[in-house]
Amino acid sequence: MRNSRLFFHAVSLIGLPPAYIVVLLFLWRSGFEHAGRIGMAFIAIEILCGAIKLVYPKERPEKMPRRNLIERYEAGGFPSIHSARAAALAIGTGAAYPMMTVWVLSALAAAVVGYSRVYLKKHDITDVLGGMAIAVVISALALTL
Repeated sequence: MRNSRLFFHAVSLIGLPPAYIVVLLFLWRSGFEHAGRIGMAFIAIEILCGAIKLVYPKERPEKMPRRNLIERYEAGGFPSIHSARAAALAIGTGAAYPMMTVWVLSALAAAVVGYSRVYLKKHDITDVLGGMAIAVVISALALTL
């Protein structure tokens, strides 16, 4: 049990900004023409998901205090920004390297991040799926416009 919690905490790191900054830099350095668009998608995801958390104060599975604006943001359950980031990262990586293996591994990594958020009782499945849906729409728009 303890090892699995540690594993899923480590997996959740994929959903943090440093992970996607590293991937964006790698994509940019490798000449991926849409790296800037994926970067803009990440910014849009942060803004939209953050705004939703503040406007729609859905509780997390394990409630957190909401005494000020920062705590309200942190306590917001919907959408899962970790899951949104991981999904956008998967889409960006898959678009940069359009091979089935890359798409499958990227999608699997995003799914494991989403599962980790549920396992760690940070989100429920609707929070995770909502975050991923937002990422899919924004990333698709960023890559096609």
